[in-house]
Amino acid sequence: ELVDALAGAHAARRARGDPTPTAAVFSGAIGAGKTTTIRIVAQHLETRGHRVGLGPERLPAHLFAKYLRDPHAYAWVFQCAMAHLRAYDAYDALERGDVDFLLFERHIGEDWVFFEANVRSGTIDAAVRGEYTAITAAPERYFRERCALLVDVHTTFALASERMCRRNREGEQDAYVDNPYFRTVFDMREQWVAEQAAVWGDRVIRFDNTPHSPLHVSACELAPA
Repeated sequence: ELVDALAGAHAARRARGDPTPTAAVFSGAIGAGKTTTIRIVAQHLETRGHRVGLGPERLPAHLFAKYLRDPHAYAWVFQCAMAHLRAYDAYDALERGDVDFLLFERHIGEDWVFFEANVRSGTIDAAVRGEYTAITAAPERYFRERCALLVDVHTTFALASERMCRRNREGEQDAYVDNPYFRTVFDMREQWVAEQAAVWGDRVIRFDNTPHSPLHVSACELAPA
């Protein structure tokens, strides 16, 4: 379904004479299986003869480490750094001429979930909401206008937590597992994605990862025929 939807959007773009990459962003909770889903979709598109690029997914590593140790001191500056990184990477990647498709993991609009979760937890002052809007509004609008699909990679809170425990990424368990903040972010993201139909219209696709194990995220992991 995802591959067919992307292929259809790509054909429509080329029929209009638009040479730019057909982009899709994969949204999901931490541990939902976004990276694996993107990898499998990319493999299927490449099997059809398409050139596929992946949107950069970067962290300001030194700042992130300090944020994990002391959220109250670093949450705001880390949130700003992430917004600037996502904006730069999206603006640049969407102008590539060497690929047919661009697949992104998250985008600047979804980062509002983390901003509001930090406001709720008291690590970011609500008074800076206007400043954050000023940073994110233009790149968020640009990205949404250029993106063909928003894919909601969905799973349950329990499966997302189990997946984080199993994959054991550095810093992830300490930051999120058994932490009420992770539950807050999960629930707020569910609300956020439910609101996106009003913004993205019929470009939102829900991809349900719940029936699959947290280690073998999707039946789509089977190699393409």
